[in-house]
Order: sequence, then C-alpha cells, then structure tokens
Amino acid sequence: MRNLVCVVAIGVSVCMSIRPAYGQTDLKRLSLEELMDVDVTSVGRTRLPLERTAAAVTVITAEEIRRSGITNIPELLRVIPGVQVARMNAGSWAISARGFNSTAANKLLVQIDGRPVYSPLFSGTFWEIQDLVLDEIARIEVVRGPGASLYGPNAVNGIINIITKSAHLTKQPYVTVNGGGSEDLAVVSGRVGGGTGDTSYRVDAKYFYRDQLRLANGLDALDTARTGRMGYRVDSTHGASDFTLQGDFYNGSIGIGSNREDGKLLGGNILGRAIHRFAGGSELQVQTYFQRDYRRVPLQSEFSQEIFDVEFQHNFQVSRHGVTWGGQFRSNHDDTRVTPVLSFSPVSRTYPSVSGFVVDEIPLARERVLVSVGSKFEHNDFSGGEIQPSVRASWLLKTDHSAWAAVSRAVRTPTRFDSDIRFGPPGLTIFGNPDFHAEELVAYEMGYRGRPHPQLTLDVAVFYNVYDQLRSLEPLTPGVIIERNSLNAESRGFEIESMFDVTPDVRLRGYYSFLGKSLSFDPGVVGLLASLEGNDPRHQFRVETAIDLPRNFEFDSAVRFVDQLPDPVVPGYAELDARLGWNPTRGIETALIGRNLLRPRHPEFGAPAPNRIEAERNVYARITLRF
Repeated sequence: MRNLVCVVAIGVSVCMSIRPAYGQTDLKRLSLEELMDVDVTSVGRTRLPLERTAAAVTVITAEEIRRSGITNIPELLRVIPGVQVARMNAGSWAISARGFNSTAANKLLVQIDGRPVYSPLFSGTFWEIQDLVLDEIARIEVVRGPGASLYGPNAVNGIINIITKSAHLTKQPYVTVNGGGSEDLAVVSGRVGGGTGDTSYRVDAKYFYRDQLRLANGLDALDTARTGRMGYRVDSTHGASDFTLQGDFYNGSIGIGSNREDGKLLGGNILGRAIHRFAGGSELQVQTYFQRDYRRVPLQSEFSQEIFDVEFQHNFQVSRHGVTWGGQFRSNHDDTRVTPVLSFSPVSRTYPSVSGFVVDEIPLARERVLVSVGSKFEHNDFSGGEIQPSVRASWLLKTDHSAWAAVSRAVRTPTRFDSDIRFGPPGLTIFGNPDFHAEELVAYEMGYRGRPHPQLTLDVAVFYNVYDQLRSLEPLTPGVIIERNSLNAESRGFEIESMFDVTPDVRLRGYYSFLGKSLSFDPGVVGLLASLEGNDPRHQFRVETAIDLPRNFEFDSAVRFVDQLPDPVVPGYAELDARLGWNPTRGIETALIGRNLLRPRHPEFGAPAPNRIEAERNVYARITLRF
C-alpha cells in the first residue's frame, strides 16, 4: 500500500502516490515509471494521473528547488517551457507564458496557496515582493494555456500556482545563509515550528539584499533591492476536516536608478481555509483572505490597495459525472497619489466582482476518453458580464501514452490602468478609456505525453491562439493618446519537454519552445507602439543535468538559450548555471553556486543601450542547517 500525499490549491491541485521508502519532497529521485503515476488535478479540479490531464502542465518539485541553488521564485520559472523570464533590474522581472511579455505582463495568473497575487490596479505581478522561504514550497505548478473556465479573468496565457508545505511537514527548525556573491550580497531565511496533537504551526522569516546591477555603458544602475519578510502558518486536522490559517508581512525598498530617495514596499495578508470531506465522497472547501499593499516610487507612482476575497468549491459525483462548482466574491479598493507622470481619476475607487463556475467531467469509451466541459461566469465593474467556457478531452492511447486537446475562451478584464489612467508629461499624455472592453482569447491546444522508453519521458504541446480587442494606443488630438481595443493578434507555437535517466545517478531534463506572433490593427485604425503588447523570443532552449556523486556530493548544471527579442531589439544569449553541493551529515548542507557563468553580464529586457540594465555573473556560497 502506498501513502497518498495531496497538495490542494484553489484551482489546480496535485496528488502523488509515494512509496514509504521515499521522502515526501524527494520526488526527483523517483523512477520515471513512478513519476508517471503522479496524479494531477488540472483545470477540471479532478484528481487524475498526469497522463490523463488535458492541459500542458509542468511541476517544479521541492527537490528540484533545493538542487537548483536559486534564491528567488522568478529565476525558478526559467525551467518551464513556453514561459518567458527576463531580468529587468536587481529586484524586478518581466514574466509571461506563451508571449505578451512586458514589465506589466497582464495575461498570466499567479497564485500562492490559492491567493491571487497580481495587482488589480494593472493585472500584473510585482515579483520582488513574492519572495517566500523556498524550503517551504511544496511545488510550483505551471499550466501553460488558458484556465479561465475555473480561474476566471487574467488566466489567459497561463497559470502559476505556488503551493507551500503544510505546517505538519515543517516542524523541523531550519536556517539557510547565502553570501559572498557579487549580486546576492546576503540572503538569509529560517523557521521554527512545532505542534500538539493534530495541530501544527510554523513561523518563518527571510531577508535579501541584492546589489545594484550595471548599465550597458558600465555605470552602476543604482537599483539595489532590500526586503524583509515574516510569515506564519497553522494547520489543524479534526476527523474529516482540515483547517489552515496563514499570513505574512513584508517591508522593503528598491533603488530607482538615481541617488534620490529609494522606493518603498510594505504590505501583508492573512488567509483562512477549511476543507470538509463528506461520507459520500464529496468535498467542500471555503477560503477567504485579506491583503493590503503599499508601494511608492518617488516621482513615478504611489498607491495602496486592499483586497478582500471569499470563495467556496464543492466536488461531488452524480452517476458517472464528476461535478465541481463554486462561487467567489472579491472586493478591490485602492487609493492613489498624483505624481508628475502618473495619476488616476478618480484617485480612489472600490470595484467588486462576483463569479461562479461549474465543470462536468464525463468518462467515455470504457473510460479511455475523458471529456471535461465547464465555464466561468463573472460580473465586474469595468466590462460587465463575462462568460469563459472550455472543452477539454484526453485519450488514453495505451499504457503510459496519452493525447489531449482543448478549446477555450478567456478574457483579461479591464483595470484602472485601462480606464482611469493619465500617464506622461504635458504635451504627450496617455489617457485611459472608461469604455475599454475586455481583451479576448480563443485558444486551440493539443498535446501528447508518454514514456516511449523505460528511461525516457516526452511531453509535447501545440497551440494556436486568436486574440481580439487587445489594448491599443491611438492619437486623439495633438499630444493626446487614448487607450482603445483596436489591436488583434495571432500566436502559434509548440513546446517539447523531456526527461532521461542516463543511469540511476544521472538525470537529464530539457525543453525546446517555439513562439510565433503577429499583431494587426482594426481596418482604418492608426495605432502606436503595438510592441507594448509584448517583446518575446521565438526560440528558447534549456538542458539540465543532475548527478549524484560519491561521498554525498551533488553536481547540477543548466545551459539555456534565449533568442533575440524583436522590439526593442535585445540580443539573444546563452548562459550556464552550476551548483556543487555537499551534505557532510544529515543536518548540514553546503553548496557553491554560480549563475550566468559564461560572461560578466548580458541584457535580457528593457530600453535600448546604453540605458538598459544588464544581468550579471553571480557566484555565491550556501550553508543550510536542519536541527
């Protein structure tokens, strides 16, 4: 009998059957046959083997996070095919999936333990404040392609679910220190935990100090980033019910490219969740959270935002149908300040939304075919009612071989950045449009995953996306530009991911992804700066090697290539990351880590040289103690 370990989030959950001989976070050491047994609940929220999941899904495990040597979440996402990750400065990244990448990428939904972390002010994610204690991440699940039928607006091109470990699994005191690097001057994190009976708790903290990067002309970018964070989590199990209470608080600063006052980051959140399993096999989950954030960048922007959210989800079985349904109420409120370049009208606004969803999973053809039909229904203050349906199907071709296909509609609902903004100095000002509509996507996807050889897994996904009513910038009068919905796009591409066990101690993992994209305006429209809808590479390639050496040594390396960005042009680049780890005793782990080893620095995104900030080589040491 194998133990069943489940990690559940609002939207995507993953369950895995693990033999007692293995640790719960040691998934990377499982055989490829056992990895094929991992159960994934994708956009249908039903527990299925990975080979039956009708979506392009990649999971980053806790063991892969440990062996990467990486100190932050954005850099971890480079291992996902079809995801664009570009370093902007010491604390910021541009991250998207299947294109449309920018500093304010707005078509990727990011969640931490079921709590969306994108800003409702502009639908993007401030990655510098999503900085968890990495040892407490159970897994990062990335769904490439729309998941709007369950997640709703902004789950357009992909979903990232960051799922942390239960407090039951993190009672062991822990501390890790990174230092000596040219970039990560200090990264320190730790926790304490405990519990009695069926209730466990942990308290954790993390601090990072990242040095300034350099401009293309060699000058310092003056973008130093410093943030401290403290969090807690309590988990309690009583019979058929589970309860979770968690939250965290952060306080930090960011350099703004000058000797003026640094920017200020401050905020926190609290989340509660209850799950009850009924005798008949159905399950009810209720979750609520409150979040407050404050952000000030002198002379550029200043705002605070508050979010209150409550939602429920119910799963049950009717005959052969697996039905999942639920509802959500969300209230967003923000207060903004007028700066020389940015303002909103009105300066303060509250905008609620109400939504519900239902999904039906139907097995056919003696359960070799599984069809999932569902939709999300929402009403918001900006675009009114939105319906986002999807149809997904998977076919079990034979053991360890499956194919899948999906057709979905997804929207990005307007934000205050679209309707209420005034941006730019007098003489050339961009105005928001109160009549701005939701951006629309119809996506067609298909894929194959399987194990063509006992030592080899293969995962292939192909997609064709049609976008309508994208944000456009159009001249209204001399010196005045207005936002409208006159831009359209088509994108197409594929992603190939593979894992190969060379020997029991040597594993290779790699991917190649291709993205083609074309933009066009409605007939008769004179639009400006269509490139603002994303600057994306056509080709990306990555190969990782993980080697277990004698005497408890480990060696990990990754070679990656990112193609040229078209507008503004950023040269393509290849880079090498490496880690040499040694575990002298059970409770001590040491490592020497190098990132971007092939050159002193290189550009990844941003304005043309010489003002572009470049990512630098970084070599640092790490020691981890587990008491």
